[in-house]
Formats: sequence, structure tokens, C-alpha cells
Amino acid sequence: MEELVSSTNFLHVAGMPPMGWNEYKQFSNIFASAFHRFVRNIDMVAEGEDKVAVRFNITATYKGEFQGLPPTGKKVSVSTMDFLTIVFHQASSKI
Repeated sequence: MEELVSSTNFLHVAGMPPMGWNEYKQFSNIFASAFHRFVRNIDMVAEGEDKVAVRFNITATYKGEFQGLPPTGKKVSVSTMDFLTIVFHQASSKI
């Protein structure tokens, strides 16, 4: 992802305040440390030259504290829907 996602043109909103790429990575690390044994199901649909819809369903076990809440040991399921705009850049050659 580091090589593919623009750190300057990234905006992620999933029921939370908008966040940039660095904030998103930090949140993802906190989430991954609290929820274990991830099972991810991903569906993608592309339209035109630059639009992609992505549906994620993540199932995991709540094993660590998350946003001040103690772990329950129970399985949780989270579904999200992202709409992406793909921007292609001309590769520069360094000689």
C-alpha cells in the first residue's frame, strides 16, 4: 500500500472524522492490535477507467483494549464500503 497510495491525496472517512494516510495507518495498527484472527472478505467492482468500489467484511476476535473499552473475547464483524478514484501518474525515469 505504501507504494500505491498517495500520502497527499488520501482521505478516509468511515463513520469517523476525515483522516489522512498517516492517521489511517496509525488507526489500522491500533485496530489490528485489539482484534485478532482476522478473516477478510473483499469484493471489488470497477467502472470506467478510474472508479473502484470495494466492500470489506472483517471478522475477528476482540482480544485487546480498543478506544478505552476492555476486550470481551467475543467475535466481532465489521463491514465497510469504500469508493476509490484511481489516479495514474506518468512514471519518471532517473538516468
